[in-house]
Amino acid sequence: MRKKALRLPEPVGAREIPSEVEVESEKQEAEQEAIQEAIQKPIKILLTGDSAAAGVGVETQNDALLGNLQQQLLSEDNIAASICLLAKGGLATQGLLELLQKENPRRFDIAVVSIGVNDVTRFTSLKAWNTNVSLIYQLLVQKFGCKLVIFSGLPPMAEFPAIPQPLRYVLGLRAAMLNNALEKSLISLPFGRLLTVNLLNNNFHTYSHLVKRKPLLNANMMAIDGFHPSSAGYAIWAKQIVTLIRENNTPW
Repeated sequence: MRKKALRLPEPVGAREIPSEVEVESEKQEAEQEAIQEAIQKPIKILLTGDSAAAGVGVETQNDALLGNLQQQLLSEDNIAASICLLAKGGLATQGLLELLQKENPRRFDIAVVSIGVNDVTRFTSLKAWNTNVSLIYQLLVQKFGCKLVIFSGLPPMAEFPAIPQPLRYVLGLRAAMLNNALEKSLISLPFGRLLTVNLLNNNFHTYSHLVKRKPLLNANMMAIDGFHPSSAGYAIWAKQIVTLIRENNTPW
């Protein structure tokens, strides 16, 4: 799979997007009062993880998860956000843990974590997965001060167009196993939340029927490599994150 898979670069663009209030000291009088009020105290978000967090599959960060998340928070909820991207293609949980350990302490309100696909392909043990997830969570809460830690669940790899059968079937089962373990781990973590989005059929995904369910592929949600989200996929992903942030209604 690795030799034949199309390898896309990470998108160009700033990897840290300041909120409107940090870019402009004054706002036009014509702007809505709600937006003016929101940008006075922007929330700080750390977007971290693997190539999907980094935005592979699109050309610019504006079309990636980073840009979509900031745009949708402001347009849908009048929430201004400063977003820092700390992500790298190829990272599994151990690599992400090391990346966060090396980073200087900074304060964030929310962390959004995309990790796990490379743990699936490298056959990370369930024990190592659970340990790494717990340590990543602890770092995000204790070192970076996050009051909400959103882990995006593993995608339905049994439906990835780029993966041939029977490997697709095997990786799909492993993704489901790690995803179920992640869900169980987050139950006991007070600031942890699991977001499970299926970009292939644009619906929340239930892993208990992963293999039996007939695939509902939506090619528009996938990049040309058949492995990462497209710009439309990133937009859907960001929308689900915004919904989860809204549901938690955490005071910043």
